[in-house]
Amino acid sequence: MSKPIHDIDNLIARHLAGESTAEDSALLQEWRAASESNEKYFRQLERIFLQTHRAAHVTFNEEEAWRRLKQKMTPDKKVIPLHKNRSSLSIYFRIAASITFIALFGFIAWKYLITSPPTQIAAVDQRVVDTLPGGSTVVVNKKSSLEYRYNRIRKEHRVKLRGEAYFEIEKESDQTFIVETEDLFVRDIGTSFNLKAYPGSNTVEVVVDEGEVFFFNMNNEGIHIKAPRKGIYNRTTKQFELAQAETNDTSYKSRAFAFVGEDLQTVVSRLNAVYEKQIEISEAIAKCPLTVSFDNEDIDEISQIIAETLGLTITETNTTIRLDGTGCGN
Repeated sequence: MSKPIHDIDNLIARHLAGESTAEDSALLQEWRAASESNEKYFRQLERIFLQTHRAAHVTFNEEEAWRRLKQKMTPDKKVIPLHKNRSSLSIYFRIAASITFIALFGFIAWKYLITSPPTQIAAVDQRVVDTLPGGSTVVVNKKSSLEYRYNRIRKEHRVKLRGEAYFEIEKESDQTFIVETEDLFVRDIGTSFNLKAYPGSNTVEVVVDEGEVFFFNMNNEGIHIKAPRKGIYNRTTKQFELAQAETNDTSYKSRAFAFVGEDLQTVVSRLNAVYEKQIEISEAIAKCPLTVSFDNEDIDEISQIIAETLGLTITETNTTIRLDGTGCGN
């Protein structure tokens, strides 16, 4: 190590609080890379910091704050004698004006100088591609939404996700990028990754296409995921595990699919999770095996290819495509 570290806890604390210098950041990065135990210790302190920050977070109610301020500024309803010293009234109004100024300045500082106004992105029936204020690109899958904030003091980009989204992170050495979904966190280390966390699902999945992430919660240090692998969290067993990423894990982003001997029911489920127009099939053909690939075709063209491959008929409405056949004998 290029320079001895006499107080690593203080160095980590300054980093998590967003107060470290460029030299501090470089020194800490070198210390973390020196051993696995160093990295583990850093992550433990980070979890404690995140837990404390989350517990202390309160939603600022602007209207309620102003109501209370006005109550404090409004004098009690009583008769003021005519001989009241004018200078006393002047002092009172100066105090009231000072209170107003301080409260207003504090509110502005909180809302605009420390934490950026939230950026919200929602996808209903189809995916949404957008760029976050920090420069990172995000693809939000349908039936998903997110809220993004940036804390200038801690230099922390924070996303709260409901559903599924793909992130391509603009990496900055002194910045932190964290995606939160309910009680789970993904901390980026210069990556492109997908997080799938739909409400009601028993599993949460993180697929890393490039770079690496930490996937954890407050009670478990979690796992370190490097490309091209994925991490899975089971909400029932409360366990993290590593797995091999699959070809179609992020197909909603690329619209590229590859199926090798997959049954038609699985193929249709994958497609319906991506496209607005839904495919329906009869039970007789649900188990028919299909080997085929698609590369950004629209759903009508895809259904035509499937029908021709398996010898099926198509019945179409504005919102659905029905595939029927006698079975898989041929």
